[in-house]
Amino acid sequence: MIQSLKTVFGRFWAELRRRRVIKTTIAYVIGAWVVVEASSTVFPALLLPDWTVTLVVVAALVALPLVVVLAWIFDIERKGGGDSPPPPEATPVADVADKVTGAARSLPPLASSAQTSVAVMCFDSPQGDTDSALLAQGIATELHHLLSRVNRLRVAARLSSFAHAGSASDVRSIGKSLDVSFLITGSVICLGEQLHVTVEMDDTGSGVQVWSRTYDRTRQDLLNVLKVIAEDVASAFGGVQLESEIRQAVALPTANLNAWSRVQRARGYLLDFTPAALNEAVQLLENALQLDPEYAAARAALASVLAERMINGLGADVATDKQRAVELATIASDTSPNDPFVLKLSGVALACTGQYEMALILVRRAVGLAPYDLGAWGYLGWPLVASGKSTELDELHRIMQRMLDSAPSHPGAPFWLFHRSVASSLGGDNEQAVQLAADSVQQNPRIPIVWMQYANALGSTGRLELAEKAIGRAQAVGPYMAAHYEVVIRAMCGNKDVFAKRVTGVRAVARQKIS
Repeated sequence: MIQSLKTVFGRFWAELRRRRVIKTTIAYVIGAWVVVEASSTVFPALLLPDWTVTLVVVAALVALPLVVVLAWIFDIERKGGGDSPPPPEATPVADVADKVTGAARSLPPLASSAQTSVAVMCFDSPQGDTDSALLAQGIATELHHLLSRVNRLRVAARLSSFAHAGSASDVRSIGKSLDVSFLITGSVICLGEQLHVTVEMDDTGSGVQVWSRTYDRTRQDLLNVLKVIAEDVASAFGGVQLESEIRQAVALPTANLNAWSRVQRARGYLLDFTPAALNEAVQLLENALQLDPEYAAARAALASVLAERMINGLGADVATDKQRAVELATIASDTSPNDPFVLKLSGVALACTGQYEMALILVRRAVGLAPYDLGAWGYLGWPLVASGKSTELDELHRIMQRMLDSAPSHPGAPFWLFHRSVASSLGGDNEQAVQLAADSVQQNPRIPIVWMQYANALGSTGRLELAEKAIGRAQAVGPYMAAHYEVVIRAMCGNKDVFAKRVTGVRAVARQKIS
């Protein structure tokens, strides 16, 4: 109980800071004090009655609550962070007019609006041993993360880029496939404690190498090398403003190399929907936190893995996973309010555990800080369906459809289809929900909760036999899915009506089996 109260108070305090209520209140108090002091000196000199000074004091006190309320209300859409204002143009997530409907909604920016675009390929490890290969992949992953935080830079999805590892295709072909202007490639050679890292950048239009650099460092200096590489890439792109944004985005996630390496290894398991894979990811992330208890990215990643294990029926103890995910996500987002990676993973964890309002705040902030991160935009789907409000469902459809139109092969596309299917079910269009869920499981048949949404949509249209088969598929990939489905869905729904629509079809199958 005490821990719960601490968590609630901590989040409330963080929200007061985020909306600048505290700074506004302090500024008002100081200003009011100056006015009162001035009036007590000036009014007698003007031969005004004594009660006029009292009136000023009373007015200042009465206005204080109003100032606090207005500070809370009018700063609700601020997308800056912490106690300092965001860098110029760092938050383009302000409402964008939808050219089709004319509605003012936040949408992912068009690819053409980026100043430039790049794909970070999986780095090579010529030595071929597992340790060097993991290190090479980790360096490329972290570089991808650092560059994704730059507002004006569009970075191709990591999994899409890494899928070209070992490809015989030339630079131009890969660039066309990923729709980027530049490719960053590299290699890592480990010689005991010494590292030899080579990084290159190619222009995908001409196929010409435009930049190359070699870094000889020790293993212990690896994290500093990543910072130097990101800054060097900034210089290679050119442009003072872009370079400034990259320098502001670069920050060492942890000083502990072993903790960092465990997080990188864990990220390799995140889309492998098996109990063994997620349990391995949990163990790696727990180890990372033991090595560095303040590592916010490790906290957020662990929170998201626990939530993923919970909602996909891949863990037996739903209650424990839920409680731990909430605690980790809350602490991570409070301690790293300007890291979009932390914010989006914390947001999805909170959305899956019933904290959908806070989840929406965090993920909106993540896309404000990294507007070309389509993965973060996709995470908005989790909290936007929770309330069942038509405005939020409409926003979800527009966001997901824009991404499906612009990046149909993105690794997150099956989830975007899933979110649209859920929104269609809540909006009463069960036929569309069936088709969207069918498209999702066709793209990725290994996601248990998508199979359950497919089953629910089918059951809601009376196709109970097909719905039962879909439940069987969900149970095959998520051993605890059928048993825990209603518990999981109940936690994710903001009201009884939303919950009812998300389980109606599944309950129809259960009733048929009993009869």
